Amino acid sequence: MKIVPTRIEEQINRVDPTRALAIGIASALTALWCGYRLIWLNYTATTLSSIGWSPVSLFSHSCCGV
Repeated sequence: MKIVPTRIEEQINRVDPTRALAIGIASALTALWCGYRLIWLNYTATTLSSIGWSPVSLFSHSCCGV
């Protein structure tokens, strides 16, 4: 039983497996980097808020010269 139509299967068979693997690895590394940055952002926000700093107060002091 064929699930994928013949026309789409022909397009899938034309994809270079090496290039697809490279794109998959690059996408995975990008996703891992984004996850790392989110964890670091959460850690930094928690650490700064524990000593009384918030992103709002940091922004207002840096942009408005207060």
